[in-house]
Formats: sequence, C-alpha cells, structure tokens
Amino acid sequence: MLASIVYWVGVILAVYAVYEIFAKKAATEMWVKVLVSLLVLCTSWIGLVVYFLFLRNKLK
Repeated sequence: MLASIVYWVGVILAVYAVYEIFAKKAATEMWVKVLVSLLVLCTSWIGLVVYFLFLRNKLK
C-alpha cells in the first residue's frame, strides 16, 4: 500500500516537473528541456530531487 502511494506521488511530481519545464518561457534551448525532462522521467525520485533542488532555478 505504501509503495503504491510513493509510486503515484512520484509519477504526479514527474509529470508536474515536465509540465513546468516546457511551460516556462525561458530562452533555454529545446534540446536542454528534452534532456532534463528525460532525466526526470527516467531516474524517478533522484531526477526529481536534482530538478527541484538544483536545475529549477537555472532554467528560468
């Protein structure tokens, strides 16, 4: 039960992170956005931590 809750929270956060990456009107190139999105989706929680703690402010 707990594992499925953690899984679904991770999926929701990953989808939110990818949406946030592409919704920003930053001058970041498309290939960077795609690369970061793939990092977040493929590495699950580790990718989310890296994105939200380090990369989120750099993509603005």
